[in-house]
Amino acid sequence: MIMIFIANILYTLGWLADILFNPANSQRFRENLFRLGYWFSVALPILFILAIMISFTIRTPSNP
Repeated sequence: MIMIFIANILYTLGWLADILFNPANSQRFRENLFRLGYWFSVALPILFILAIMISFTIRTPSNP
């Protein structure tokens, strides 16, 4: 449920970025914004998994 909330916030930020930073109403800006959002959404889960894997490899073993 939290991830759905975060996804909606990020979706809204894309809409706001289009309004605030695209005063010329450029189609090219919108396409670049879409690409950025798409690759961010693809990379985010991968980066999360990589962060977990790295944390497991560099952590020190605890004392028994």
